[in-house]
Amino acid sequence: MNKATVPLTQLAEGSKATIASIDAGSGARDHLINLGLTTGTKITLLKKGGPGPHLILLNETRLALGHGMAEKIMVHVRQS
Repeated sequence: MNKATVPLTQLAEGSKATIASIDAGSGARDHLINLGLTTGTKITLLKKGGPGPHLILLNETRLALGHGMAEKIMVHVRQS
């Protein structure tokens, strides 16, 4: 089964996904990794921010990510 990889910004609210990669420079990538956003991490998009921040759930932590940063996070959508 071939899983499509899409930017976090393309998910619908409530979607569950697994991080496939972070397509960013080393500074931004390191920042996201320090927040716990690493390859294989399961997340849920709680609120789509449009031009504003996207709210995600990572384990039991809510994180707000700016649109530009969220665009750099490539994910595989999970069915549940």
